Amino acid sequence: MPPAYVKPYVQRRKNDAVDAEAICEAVTRANATRNPPRWQRDRDHAGNRFGLVNGFGIAMLGISPIVMTLAMNGILQGIALLYSQGTPAGFSAPLCAGS
Repeated sequence: MPPAYVKPYVQRRKNDAVDAEAICEAVTRANATRNPPRWQRDRDHAGNRFGLVNGFGIAMLGISPIVMTLAMNGILQGIALLYSQGTPAGFSAPLCAGS
C-alpha cells in the first residue's frame, strides 16, 4: 500500500509500531480509496489511445500489423525526443550537462 494512503491514519509521532498500526487501519478500512496516482492513470490512458490508433490503422485502413506497429513506434520515439528536447534516453539534457 502506498505511503500516501497510510499517512492520514498516523495519529502519533512516527515510529515503526505507529506505522504498522496505521497500515493495518488503512488496509482494514472498507471505504479507503485505492486510486492509482494521476501519472499512472495518464500513462495508462495514453497507452490506450495509441493502442486504439494502432488498432484503427490495422482494422479500418488495412495496414499490415507490423508496418502499423513500427510506424506507431516511430511516432512515439519522435514524441519522446520532442519532450526531452532532443536528448536521447540515458544522457543528461544539454542545459544540465554543466560547464
